Amino acid sequence: MSEVLIRGGLVLAHAKHQPERLDIYVENGRIKALLAPGTPVNETIPEFDATQCLIHPGLINAHTHGHGALTKGVADRWNLEQLIAMGASLNQNRSHEFMQLSAQLNAAEMLLKGCTAAFDLYGELPTPSPEGLEAVADAYSQSGLRVALRQPLNLLGWA
Repeated sequence: MSEVLIRGGLVLAHAKHQPERLDIYVENGRIKALLAPGTPVNETIPEFDATQCLIHPGLINAHTHGHGALTKGVADRWNLEQLIAMGASLNQNRSHEFMQLSAQLNAAEMLLKGCTAAFDLYGELPTPSPEGLEAVADAYSQSGLRVALRQPLNLLGWA
């Protein structure tokens, strides 16, 4: 059993509008108790000082495109019509390793911003493959981010 005690963080609980200083007892990766600051707990449990941290529920990204993580900045000045017209040329014929790396980068960016779950419309062009989906799913699984994956609908005439 792995336990940790997060001490003194400014906790924004889901049902409250104002954060308050609390200690958080975590067991096996799950919050087991919110405690008053300084509450005595078993001395063998490792402690983390969070007095300089705001702790809030994980964010959910309900619309992301992980296949674009490695091309950010390439088309940042394009309007939507240009992006739709050129998107296929930016994202086609990628190796599964490239797809996995792009998903890993996307996961890292979201985790660093407080996201704990996402809905990823991950495109593989010209045709989706089980191996591509597995590469992307493995990348997200290794990151710890909870993700629902879906191929985008073929609304743009892409193959």
